[in-house]
Amino acid sequence: NSEDTLLIYGEYESFGELNNGIEKMGLEILSGSLKYIANNAQEFSDEELEEIEVLLDKLEDDDDVQAVYTNIA
Repeated sequence: NSEDTLLIYGEYESFGELNNGIEKMGLEILSGSLKYIANNAQEFSDEELEEIEVLLDKLEDDDDVQAVYTNIA
């Protein structure tokens, strides 16, 4: 359940070190992954958002695409 789960964010360079430290603490890692988190979120008009949504849908439907990240606010 969510009361027994931690979500930890860290720098890209520290990924392995974080995993090792968590394991040394005796905690079970359910999953670990690298994700892009935008530093500067961007605002878009409703019209632009509709166009972006169409593009994102096409990208996510492509079997060769593993993940899609945006900086949409």
